[in-house]
Order: sequence, then structure tokens, then C-alpha cells
Amino acid sequence: LLGPGSSTEELESSAERVLYIAHGSVTATVGPANYMLNADETLHIVPGRTLMLRNHGDTPAKIFTLTLPSRRRAEAPLVVLN
Repeated sequence: LLGPGSSTEELESSAERVLYIAHGSVTATVGPANYMLNADETLHIVPGRTLMLRNHGDTPAKIFTLTLPSRRRAEAPLVVLN
């Protein structure tokens, strides 16, 4: 859970990550780009990118993260909106 007005520290990982927003909304900063994510949306983050999450909403955001071992380095994140 990421509380209202809270943010995570910036994290760089050699792993591939997939975020699923189960409840609420967050801004995901991946490298220099910002993505607004709402409930039932996902974000794919390639290895080597920095990630920071911010909850600008009034309710907690519930976020699930799937971390995958790195196989190759891609050029940019891919946003998949459901």
C-alpha cells in the first residue's frame, strides 16, 4: 500500500518489473518519463530504468509488483493499459 501523499524512494533495478494497480491511482516516474496509472492498469518496466511511485490521491493505492529476472536490456518502458 502507498498512502495518500506518499512516495517511494527512487529505485534502479537490473530486473524487469510489471506493476499492477489494484486500487487507487499513482504517478510512476520511469527514468525521465511520468505515467499516470489508475486501478486495473499495468506498467512494464525494463531493466536498468529508475522507478519512483507517488500517490497524489486521497485514498491508499494498492500496487502489486511482479519482478522477473533480466534477460536483455530494452530501450524504453512499455505501457499497457487495460
